[in-house]
Amino acid sequence: MKNTKDKLETSKEAKAMGLRRISREDRPIAVRHLGKQIEKQKISINLDKSIIDHFKKVSGGKGYQTLINNTLRDVVFSQSNSIADNLLNDERFIKAMKRKLEL
Repeated sequence: MKNTKDKLETSKEAKAMGLRRISREDRPIAVRHLGKQIEKQKISINLDKSIIDHFKKVSGGKGYQTLINNTLRDVVFSQSNSIADNLLNDERFIKAMKRKLEL
């Protein structure tokens, strides 16, 4: 990361990974999910040291909190999708829904 007169430049390593520096002003615009801005909330959470060490190692030290957030989001959404898939493939559930809709 180089510090120029007006802004910080993206490092060569970051550019090689397809990343670029985002200004503080642009950050709210850049933080989007499915076309909608995600509201962030600060919390205090106790995690195992080994968990934090893992995410810091994977992220290279910076951005590990974002990596934890993205991992949690992936788990939450993949579970909700698998629950829906399981229900849609469950004959007992389908029959129960059919009975409910026929009332």
